[in-house]
Amino acid sequence: MAATTLSPDAAIRALQDRSEITDVLYRYASTIDGFDHAGLRAVLADDLSARYGNGEPLEGGDAVAAWIGAAIAPVVWQHHLLSVYHIEVDGDHATALV
Repeated sequence: MAATTLSPDAAIRALQDRSEITDVLYRYASTIDGFDHAGLRAVLADDLSARYGNGEPLEGGDAVAAWIGAAIAPVVWQHHLLSVYHIEVDGDHATALV
C-alpha cells in the first residue's frame, strides 16, 4: 500500500472506520462461538460478499448466515482467534482479510 498524506479529519475517520470494522469482525466471531444465529445475522450486511477457503463465493447476509449455520450445526464447542490482516476502506465499502 502506498503511503498517503491525509488531513487530520480524514486520518481520524480512517482510524474510526478501521476500529468499527474490527469490532464487527470480533462480534461476528463471538456470535458464531455462542451459536447466536440472530446475533450473527445482525452483524452481516445485506450486500455482503464472502468467501471461505476454496469455497464458492457467497452473496448476501442471509446466504452467509445460512452457510455458517449449517457449518456449525454439528459443532459442540468452538472458539475463534482472529487475526485481522488487511482492512481496506473505500468510502462506504470495505474489504477485510481475516
